[in-house]
Amino acid sequence: MKSKKNYYKYAVGLILAGVLMAIILVRYTFRSAEVSVASLEANFRLSAEALVAEFENDESKANETYVNKVIAVCGVIAKLDTMGHSLNVTLRQPDDVSGVICGFSDPKISPKQFRMGDTICIKGSCNGYLLDVVLIQCALEP
Repeated sequence: MKSKKNYYKYAVGLILAGVLMAIILVRYTFRSAEVSVASLEANFRLSAEALVAEFENDESKANETYVNKVIAVCGVIAKLDTMGHSLNVTLRQPDDVSGVICGFSDPKISPKQFRMGDTICIKGSCNGYLLDVVLIQCALEP
């Protein structure tokens, strides 16, 4: 009798260990490794005005070309917004309605680093176009 109980305890222990190892393996293998945009080379380099114009002229073609790609954009700082730990910098000319919203989530980036009216280059992953082109995971372009 004791050998059957020991056998069952041993079998249950092995099954639990196997399940635990499988969970760890799956989590390790399929976890989403977030790559910093700062370390990636930009697929495209253009002005904020040119990027907005491409989306306004042919949004479908611009989506195919730019969405989920790393883009370096240069433009004039028109607006700064903070939301929690994130910062949005909008690049556009004073008379333009649409621009490029660049979202920074790096806590090292501070609104104090930016001045309204300055021209700056920012690199980010294009997320599409609503009223503005949206770049996420942004980093300052040297």
